[in-house]
Amino acid sequence: AAYHPPGSPKLTDTTGTPYYMAPEVVRQRYSFEADVWSAGALIYQLLCGRVPFQADPRLHGREAVIDLFRRILNEPIDFQSDP
Repeated sequence: AAYHPPGSPKLTDTTGTPYYMAPEVVRQRYSFEADVWSAGALIYQLLCGRVPFQADPRLHGREAVIDLFRRILNEPIDFQSDP
């Protein structure tokens, strides 16, 4: 973690655990709000027993990460299904 004063440029490095990445991080243009998203994803997992987005289980490696990023960017979060 690092302090970025108000008005500082957006960050552009893609770092973190893919399941908890905010859409802004995937797009490589983010600020502290991405941390709030990640905390929300963790709370979602604690309450629902699963992460908010999952890659296709048939995919592995880079293909799975790309699929997960596509889902984070394009799919709504499912609050209705059972865990």
